[in-house]
Amino acid sequence: MGRAQAMSPDERRQAIIEATRPLLVSGGGQFTIKEVAEAAGIAEGTIFRVFASKQEIINAVVADVLDTGSLCRRIAALPDQPDFTIHLAALIAILTEDVDATHAAFTAARLGGCDPVVPPPPHQKSSARPDGHGGMPHAEHHRRGKNGFQERNSKVREAIIASLQPWASRLRLPVEQAAFLIQSTAFSALHFVFDDRFLSDPALLADTLTYGIYSGHPDGPTQAQQVTHRRNLSKD
Repeated sequence: MGRAQAMSPDERRQAIIEATRPLLVSGGGQFTIKEVAEAAGIAEGTIFRVFASKQEIINAVVADVLDTGSLCRRIAALPDQPDFTIHLAALIAILTEDVDATHAAFTAARLGGCDPVVPPPPHQKSSARPDGHGGMPHAEHHRRGKNGFQERNSKVREAIIASLQPWASRLRLPVEQAAFLIQSTAFSALHFVFDDRFLSDPALLADTLTYGIYSGHPDGPTQAQQVTHRRNLSKD
């Protein structure tokens, strides 16, 4: 068996970022270089040939998490699925994972003194910013942050709309409105003020969006039972 082809510097860098991302999501910035090396399957010294410090890795992961293109590609790569509810559950799972990752990225960035609204280039060291805005006036910082998030949300919504096109003619709402509801549901599902298992289950969220909250039958099966039944049917 021949040796595996060596990674290019860019490929190695991306592999380290992808290995670090779950560590960032699960524990914020509380991971070690050793853990990154184990997750990436490489030596610690290899990491330091790519990144000068742990903070540089965090900066790079934050930039990757906030990269709209990466999220949109994941949505576009969803497999063809004739069942709308199953497709919707997979779509919501991707969106809620992104919300979780984005929250973790912001937390880690701020703990490291990096402004996630206007972060430094990933290859540069971040500097402490006592004012939290890198010297930028508060109003300007707020405006840039708001515009950036609106642009990101618009791009993600376009990807959601594209993924719904096979079912567009069967939706009760215009596809643009449906995409907004799906995106809003995914965003609110992991909001810090909520602590409910239901909100973390993409299948139940998808089922609710597809069939609504009112059955009209007081003695009918519960939603959880209906979801389980539909899951079993999809496996047959």
